[in-house]
Amino acid sequence: MDPFNQILLELEQLQPVTGIIPTDVLELPDPIGSIIRLLIRRGSMTLSELAEAMGLEQPQAQQVGELLTRKGFLGKEYRSGKEPVYRAYIARMRRRNIPLEL
Repeated sequence: MDPFNQILLELEQLQPVTGIIPTDVLELPDPIGSIIRLLIRRGSMTLSELAEAMGLEQPQAQQVGELLTRKGFLGKEYRSGKEPVYRAYIARMRRRNIPLEL
């Protein structure tokens, strides 16, 4: 199976989220997990950078980026150019009630 179809197959199996936390990224299958880790390190990537990092053509990378955006893993925006810019959508950490007796 080619890399693009493998990524699509794995994306279909992912449940939608409202942002990710770093520990969730470790549980994602490669190459999805490695792409999101790269996005976290870089902050954001243009469509052409994303395509190069995944080893895909731009239309294929855009399809993967759109699916990850719909699933809640990525955010997308348009800056000065017409090319979309993707970033990891990090969830807000929930406050936890920790007992004072610790």
